[in-house]
Amino acid sequence: MHGLNVPINRAAALMGISEQHLRIRLQRNRYDFGSAEILKKNGSRYTYHINAKGLADYLGLTVEEVMVWQRED
Repeated sequence: MHGLNVPINRAAALMGISEQHLRIRLQRNRYDFGSAEILKKNGSRYTYHINAKGLADYLGLTVEEVMVWQRED
């Protein structure tokens, strides 16, 4: 369960920030719980990974709380 990916929109909502803010911070390696990977050589497209356990630890929640929130969406 702990290797689950949390979608950008859900992680941003849990954090109380915009999706764009979260994307930019991931691109700049500002959060340990997620990453941004460049898909094109020109750097214009990214894919994002947000680890459920890492996000839960950052927010002071349990993984189960993060995942329950996802199911309620």
